[in-house]
Order: sequence, then structure tokens, then C-alpha cells
Amino acid sequence: MRRIFSAISVAAALFSCAASSPSVQNAGPGKARDLISEFASEYDALKISGLALALADNLSALKSGGGLSEEAAFASKWRRALSGLDRASLPICERIDAEKALQEAAMIGRRAKVASAYQDRSSWAAGLDGSAGAKEFYDLLLDWQLGFDADPDEIFAFGKKQSSRALANYAALQALMGFAGNDAGLAAHQASTQFAESNAAAIQKSFEAASALVASRLDHVFLSDYGVAAPKIERAERGGPLAATPGFYDGDTGVFFYNAPGETYDLRNRGWLYLHEAVPGHHFQISISRSETGCRTGLENLWSGAFVEGWGAYVETLGAALGLYATPEEEMAAVEWDMVRSARVSIDVGLNYYGWTDAEAHDYWRLSVKGQDAIAQREIDRMRRWPAQVVTYKYGAAAFERSRDTMMAALADGFDLRKFHDLALKNGSMPIPLFEAIVAETAEATRQSN
Repeated sequence: MRRIFSAISVAAALFSCAASSPSVQNAGPGKARDLISEFASEYDALKISGLALALADNLSALKSGGGLSEEAAFASKWRRALSGLDRASLPICERIDAEKALQEAAMIGRRAKVASAYQDRSSWAAGLDGSAGAKEFYDLLLDWQLGFDADPDEIFAFGKKQSSRALANYAALQALMGFAGNDAGLAAHQASTQFAESNAAAIQKSFEAASALVASRLDHVFLSDYGVAAPKIERAERGGPLAATPGFYDGDTGVFFYNAPGETYDLRNRGWLYLHEAVPGHHFQISISRSETGCRTGLENLWSGAFVEGWGAYVETLGAALGLYATPEEEMAAVEWDMVRSARVSIDVGLNYYGWTDAEAHDYWRLSVKGQDAIAQREIDRMRRWPAQVVTYKYGAAAFERSRDTMMAALADGFDLRKFHDLALKNGSMPIPLFEAIVAETAEATRQSN
């Protein structure tokens, strides 16, 4: 007979490990490093699956039987051990890793509770549908992606505000271009042949020109190039889920891929896409984190979705400073994609937490996104397949904007955008609340020293 673990057995496992928790009395940096190393070793030994993009992979990580008991015990042990550290007093790399490990332990513990409480999860495979267990699982995935205890209702409201802002930016730029209130005229203008390129070599050359331009102006908003070489740029040929995205970055090969699946490519999109996926986005960020500049303490694989994707979305706002967005049309392409990202926040919560139908998602899309109905179903399918992931872009970008504004307010005329960006890059990915705390502490320390 298959052994079924109940919530009572999980609770017993949580209790049984308390005595074996590592001691952290008066733990200093050396002890913290030892704890982090021990955490990483045990994590690997138990073959624990962390957060994945795909719902199917996250469902397969919901263990039962002895595996469930082991993960519950692991989570309790390490929450106790890591909570006992004075994390704020640690050197920066140890502080980041301690926070990462503590968050991971908390999420694994919650996952064990979900697996125990909702053992019949057969209906979830088709998509999270707003039922009690599915809502709890979505809430877990959302918190794991964002790096804090997020309220889905508040995230839905955040998405609505972001959509209002994106629509206002669209209307303002539309008027500047001479098409105020004329959606059809604007659409016809942007579909014209001057932006459509069918020659593969010309498309490639356009991206390479963007790369050279950004490199020549990087010192306008960054302290240096950190020794990061320009990425390889290639047209994507692979299929699968990534074929439905505008582009992606492969950190293993250092290649920025752009998708150009049709007969023509809309060159207006090359600017924001290069910024996000290449420089100063993912290629730049990941390369720095893997260099001697970054924290290399053993937990690099525990990434923060909101930090990584939030940075990619945030740097799209630097396009003008880096020489891109030279025309209103290219800037409009960035605004159009911002409308998509903003609408996806609320739609993701609607689909996976409130139990919206596709029809309800389409209704919200039509109210929040101008002129892009053709990709609505593709994006809805993505949100069902990768629940909570799309929220990271806008929430993370907003967090970087808040942190920048915090430092700007504290330092006034002494604020240097390049130093803020250095703070965001040099220590690698981390939970967003920790980054905001580090920015506030750095700003205050700098203010007092001036």
C-alpha cells in the first residue's frame, strides 16, 4: 500500500529535527560561511528541486512519502539555524547568501505543507484554477518568484496601476507622433515598410549596431564596463516555449537570441529587446555576477526572479541615455511591450488565483493593451504554463525604481546614478527586500559621511 503522509506526520518531522539544528549562538562571519556551506551540501545531498519556471516542473517537485518528510525536516532545521544569525551584521556576500538560504528553506517548508494538505492534485496539471489548493500553491509560487510574502490581491491592484501608467505613456507618445486618438492611423504608420525588414543580414546588422552604440555610451550610466565583452548575437532557430518570446539570453553560451519568425522583422523592437536581454540587461548582469567582482560563495543558483527579470525590465528605461530610442517609433515599441508586461501582472493573478477563464483574460487584455490582440492567447497560454513568472518583470522593475528614488532623495545633489547601478550589479541576484534594505543603508551611510 502506498504510504500517505498527513499534515500530522509533517508536523512530527518538523518537531523531530529541532534538536539537530546547528547552533548559531553569537555566530560571526566565519560561522555564517560554515552554515551556508552546510546548507548547500545538504540541499544537494537531498536532491531538492528549487523553484522552476514551468508549472509541470513545480508540480513534479511536490513530493510524497519519505521525500516529503525529509524536505519538511530540512526546511524546519534551516529556518531555525538561519533565523538565529544576525544577518544584517554579516559581510555583504554572506548576508546575501544567508537571506537566500533562509528564503529557500521557508519556501521548501511551505511546499511540503501544500503537498501534505492537498494530495489530490490531478486537476492542477491543466492549470491552476482558483480552487483552494491551487490558490495556496499559486501564492507559494508568487512569493518564491518575488522574494517576499506577497498578497495576490495587492499584486493584482499593482498590475492595474502599472497598466494605467503604461496606457498614459502610450497616449502621450501617440499624441507626440501626431496620432492623438487615432489608433488605426498609428497602427498603419508602424506597420509601414520603413520598419519592416525581411533581409536576415540586415536584421543581424541592426542588432550589432545597437550593441556597438550601447557599448560606446555605457559610461553615461555605469561606472565601467566591468570587463564584460559584448555578447554574441544570433537569430533563434529553436522551437519550444522560448520561440514565443521576442528573444532570450542563454547564460551558458553567452548568446543573445532574437526571434524573427515571420517574413519580416519589426526593427522598432531591437532597442528595448537588446537592452533587456543583452547589455545592460541579462548578459551584463549575469557576466558581472560570475566574475571576480561578484559574490562567489556557493549559492549562485538560488536566483531571485524579481531581481533578474526586474533588472532587465528596469534597464529598458535607459534606452535614450544609451543612444537607443532615437525615434518616437522605437520608444513606442518599448511602451507597447510595457503595456503587455503591465497587463500580464493582473491577468496572471486572475487566471491562476481567481480562476478566470481565457475569455475573462481576453476581456482584461483588450482594456489594457493597445493594438496587440494577436498575441493575447499566446501570452495567456504562457501564464497558465508558467504561473507567477510574468509578475517578476514589473514588480522587480518598480523595486529598482523605488530604490533609485530612495537613494536620490537621501543624497540629493550628491546622487550618482552610476553608483546606484554599481550597487545593483556587483553583488549578484538577491531577494528584492534585501536589495532595498542595502540601498537604504548605503544611502544613509553615504549621507552621513558627506
